[in-house]
Amino acid sequence: MTLKELREQVQADKRLAIEVIQKADHAVDHFDHAVMLPDITGQPGAVARFNQFKRDQLRGLQAVGRSPFFARIDTGRTDGSGTERVKLLVSKARDTGGDVYGSDWEVVSWTSPITAFVLDRPVGDRVEFVRRSKVVYVVGASAKYEEVVPRVRNADLVFASGKTSVVDEDDLLEKMDAIVAAPPAEPEPAQYEAKPTFGLSDIIVLADQPQRAAMMLPFEQTVIIEGPPGSGKTSIGIMRIACLYDQQWDELGLEKGKDAPFHDYSSMQVLVFNDEMVEYLKGLAQSIGVEKVWVETTKVFFQKVCRATRMLSGTERVDKPTAAALKGRGEVLGAYFAAFRAHAQAYWSDGRGALREALFNLGPDFLVLADELERWIRRVAQARFVENALTGSIALADALTATVSVIRDGQSPTRFCLDSTGTMPEHTGQGLSRLREERRREGVKAARKLVEAAVRAACDRVRITRLMFGLPEYAALLDAARQDGLRPKAVDAGDRLWRAQYSKDNPSYSEFDLAVSAWLGSRVLLSSSDRETPWIGGKRERFTHLVVDEAQDLSPCHIVTLASQLAPKGTMSLVGDLHQNLNPLAGLRRWEDARLRDVAKSVFGINYRQTRELGEFLKDLHRGLFGEVPGWAASDKTTGALPRVGTIRSLKDLSRAVAAEARRWRDEIPNATVAVLYDGKMEPKRRQWLRRQLEEALSDELTTVDAVSPASGGSPLRRTDRVVIASVKQTKGLEFDAVVFIETKPRWSRPAIEVEVRARNGLYVAASRARAGLSLCMVNLPSCVEEVMENGRCERAEWPEDL
Repeated sequence: MTLKELREQVQADKRLAIEVIQKADHAVDHFDHAVMLPDITGQPGAVARFNQFKRDQLRGLQAVGRSPFFARIDTGRTDGSGTERVKLLVSKARDTGGDVYGSDWEVVSWTSPITAFVLDRPVGDRVEFVRRSKVVYVVGASAKYEEVVPRVRNADLVFASGKTSVVDEDDLLEKMDAIVAAPPAEPEPAQYEAKPTFGLSDIIVLADQPQRAAMMLPFEQTVIIEGPPGSGKTSIGIMRIACLYDQQWDELGLEKGKDAPFHDYSSMQVLVFNDEMVEYLKGLAQSIGVEKVWVETTKVFFQKVCRATRMLSGTERVDKPTAAALKGRGEVLGAYFAAFRAHAQAYWSDGRGALREALFNLGPDFLVLADELERWIRRVAQARFVENALTGSIALADALTATVSVIRDGQSPTRFCLDSTGTMPEHTGQGLSRLREERRREGVKAARKLVEAAVRAACDRVRITRLMFGLPEYAALLDAARQDGLRPKAVDAGDRLWRAQYSKDNPSYSEFDLAVSAWLGSRVLLSSSDRETPWIGGKRERFTHLVVDEAQDLSPCHIVTLASQLAPKGTMSLVGDLHQNLNPLAGLRRWEDARLRDVAKSVFGINYRQTRELGEFLKDLHRGLFGEVPGWAASDKTTGALPRVGTIRSLKDLSRAVAAEARRWRDEIPNATVAVLYDGKMEPKRRQWLRRQLEEALSDELTTVDAVSPASGGSPLRRTDRVVIASVKQTKGLEFDAVVFIETKPRWSRPAIEVEVRARNGLYVAASRARAGLSLCMVNLPSCVEEVMENGRCERAEWPEDL
């Protein structure tokens, strides 16, 4: 191929982009803004769905007009009508209504299933695509552009004879006279440059075939998306929301603008364990175009459920690791339900007579509420917790609401009872209740207090938990923890802490207590009715898909509780990396711990975040810390300096070393954001002391230094062009141009593989937050780091006293 031919192809793509823009602009100018009026149909929600459909279509056309496509794939398409050559132009727009096409090209969305099948495929690949009929695509030449108009930038082109890259079209103009016998060689990796933002264009350009496969995993299946740091797994997890929304019309045979969707943006949600990630995930969702999807922490999610059911009270607490290790186990829900079942029956046996008497005193009509509670207790007694799910329903909210409606209408089946036991007269009366409507109305208010108190007493978490401690199911939980690798002393300590917490009458609650209360409360007191307000309890939100980021930090109890909140046929996307678990006692150590059935899994293989040098170092570090060969590779897209490692002996050494490394990385990477990370806790006074030391040492460069406290939230961590001091836990999921990891405790005196998992994971997470620069300033270096240094993957740093 000649450079002239290459330039002609690039120019052809630019002309095609202009044609696409013109078509899109024409479609916008002639867009049918017809709005369905309320009196056209009586179908609930039809008007809103149609109008939203038209708005989305117009928004898609406008998006194509601004950015026509980022990829072109030449194909030969064969269907029932024959074979034709079609250029598929992949756009960041979500929906154009099929109005943008030409004689030999058509625009497709990045969420389209066909995009996953043909993008990044080698020339000659044959792909079968089946929906209503079979269509066969044969992949030809292709191209991917970071920008195609007004000028081409960062393009990758693939031909039958090979592939090449174009950084800027000016490069082609300068070499117009040169003739080559083969495609130009791929360029050397680019030098890393600091980026203030990371948007959708970056995500799509980086996405590789395994990532696209993850976006197109089975529509009706829960998925696990696993990968190394910087593999794009979080982005793909959120992108799957857009894919599920856009694919549902074909998958479920629905018609846009007419049928109610199964997935709606209000029925899908993104959850994460730590607060600092929330704003980052919101920004990512906005970049991907699903900004209407709500993002929050799992704690807030569970709190909302508990507030609706009002089945938990107290002040917040944070469990110690040994207590969290027990509370988070998958067996806890089975043990808690067994205790609930026993307590509810015992409470009803003791208190049913008094409740019936109190209700009868309000009027015989209200005895029917006691009968409803009686039926509920029988259902509770019959229910069992098997394989992380309940057999049988223990729901009560809807039944009570329906019963109260009968009372209000004067049709209570107990309205003629003679006493609180439910004795009926020899000749049953006819007609409505003898109680006047005003009396019934006042009685309903009083009965609500009585019934609500009874239900909450039957679901009292303190009494249930105390009872649970004596059950065989709890003993089995402790045995399972010991057999699962938790030291006997740790199990005993966790047991003592748990019992001590519930020895008080109104104990505080942790997130694990929230999860258990949310699980039981949603089963009992959340109504699934869209029409009526429940008499007691709250309304159940309809969740069709939950994306859980940093899922390895959640306990099995968390995961099972979240799964229980899904609508029938609802699914989840669990996104994470088990080696980034900073809560190893309570978090997931194996994906099997999540106890989910029929789960698909996609594992990514490329670390895109880091430079080649840093990625190779992290790979060797992974091998040394965990004793396993990582199943991923470093990216060769960018290059940078080797990581640096050195030892410190005092706090004075620490501040001097950190200042030197921060200065070095900011000199190496202009406008770099450097994170100084520590694992565990640091006293506020020491954190502020370090901030002042660094600020003074870097004052000649006017470098801002921020110290992030646990109460600061995530906003300070999103500021750029500065030095920021934070804990490793606060930076989960975030990334920085350079990281300086500090360790002032001699915890690495043993071989790395023998150091506690929590410390190994902490070092691994810290090293993975860096994009291009990494320094380790530690009292003693892990043995595996010394080995990595011998292999030339990092260099030793020295910090003279007169620095």
